[in-house]
Amino acid sequence: MVEAFLWGLLATSSLVIGALVVQNRPPSERVLGTAMAFDAGVLISAVSFELIQEADEVSGGSGGTAAGLFAGAIVFAAGDFAISKLGARSGAAERLIAGRSGQVRQCVAVETVSPLERLCDRRQ
Repeated sequence: MVEAFLWGLLATSSLVIGALVVQNRPPSERVLGTAMAFDAGVLISAVSFELIQEADEVSGGSGGTAAGLFAGAIVFAAGDFAISKLGARSGAAERLIAGRSGQVRQCVAVETVSPLERLCDRRQ
């Protein structure tokens, strides 16, 4: 039991160490975005592989799981391509602008029935 506790303590210590590093030297938006994209991809992959294996076992290896996997990959790739071609640009959805008081605000462009509106929250 003590050995399990020590392994758990070692595994969770990376969270504390990472928090201390980031507190003293915050990462740039590019580094943070890259790390978050990588982490999201790893999480999705882990869940997908676990679900694919279980689906294949349940279906009895009839090939339906593979067909569904490839169909999902094609839909995902087509959606990604469509988003990139229909106007998703780097930084288009979120922009940092200076307000009248000189404070930096983060604005998110939102398409509505009326013309494009901006919803801003003050950043501190």
